[in-house]
Amino acid sequence: PSSPPAENHPSRAAMGTHGFRFGTVLFLALATTSALAGDCTGLANCADCTNVPAIINENSNHRCLNGGTCNTGYSGPSDDICNCPDTTEGVDCSITGVTRCNGGSWCGNTGECKAGGGCDCTVGFTDARCERSVPPANCNNPSGHQCQHGGVCTGIATRPCECVSPNGGPSCEKKDVTFCEQGGYTYCENGGSCKVGGGCDCDEGFIGNTCGEIDREWMKQRHGGSSGASKKEVINVAAAVAVPLCLIIAAGSGFMCFMVRRERKGAPLFMKLDDSPAPPPVPDLEMSAQNALPGPPAPPPKA
Repeated sequence: PSSPPAENHPSRAAMGTHGFRFGTVLFLALATTSALAGDCTGLANCADCTNVPAIINENSNHRCLNGGTCNTGYSGPSDDICNCPDTTEGVDCSITGVTRCNGGSWCGNTGECKAGGGCDCTVGFTDARCERSVPPANCNNPSGHQCQHGGVCTGIATRPCECVSPNGGPSCEKKDVTFCEQGGYTYCENGGSCKVGGGCDCDEGFIGNTCGEIDREWMKQRHGGSSGASKKEVINVAAAVAVPLCLIIAAGSGFMCFMVRRERKGAPLFMKLDDSPAPPPVPDLEMSAQNALPGPPAPPPKA
C-alpha cells in the first residue's frame, strides 16, 4: 500500500510541531541571554562595553544605550560606567528626554523643572526625576476610565481613582495639589488650603471650588488696571491708617469726657477774657515836699 503524504503522516506532523516549539523556545532563551549579557544586537546607538575590561569584570551585562559610550577610564564603582549624551541620563543612558535644571539636577522623559526644585512629570512617568514609567491604569468601573500618575482604580464609579500625592482629581490628572481627604478626590490647587467645613481658601489670583480658576479681575487690577495694589496690600494699608486713627479718636473722646466732668463740677477749663477779674487800680500819688526825694547835700561855705 502507498504511504500517506508527509504532511498527513501523524508522526511527522507531530515532530514538525515539536520542532517548531523547540526552535521558538531556543530563540527566546538566546535572545534573553543576549539581553542580559549586555548584547546590543538589534539596538541602534548601543555599546556593549566589551572593550573596557574593568567594566566587564564587575558587570558583564552592562551596555550603554541611546548613543552613550563606555567610560574607558572606569576604575571602580565611584565612576560612571557610561558617558551619556546631554539629553539622556541613567547608569546605562536609558532615560531619554532629559531637561537640565538649575543646580545640576535634571528631569527625564520630557518632564519640566519646577521653580522651587523637583520635576513636573508628563503622564505615564513618576518619581523625583520622572525616571520611572507608570502607564495609566485602565478601570472597569466606569468602563474606559484611566487613573494617571500612579493612581489606582477603586471600582467605584463616583470616585474611580485613588491618587498618590501630590496628584489629585477624578483621574489624578491634577498636579501639585493639597489633599483635603485621603486619595485626593477632594483637593485644593494653586496654593489653596482646605477649609474645615469643605471647599478651599484660595490664594490671591485664584477662585473656584478647588482654586483652579484664574481671578481675571484681580489679574487685571494687578497687571495693568487702574490700581496696582493687591488685596492684601490694600488691607495692610487700611489697617496702618485705621489703627492710629482709632487711637486718636479714643484719646480725644477721653479728653472731652474729662472736660465735661470738670465743667459740671464748676471748674471750667476755659474762661472768657471779659469775665476775668480786673487788676486793682494803682493810686495816684501827689507829689509834695514830704514824699519828694531829697536832693544832693549843699557844698560847705568857703572860708
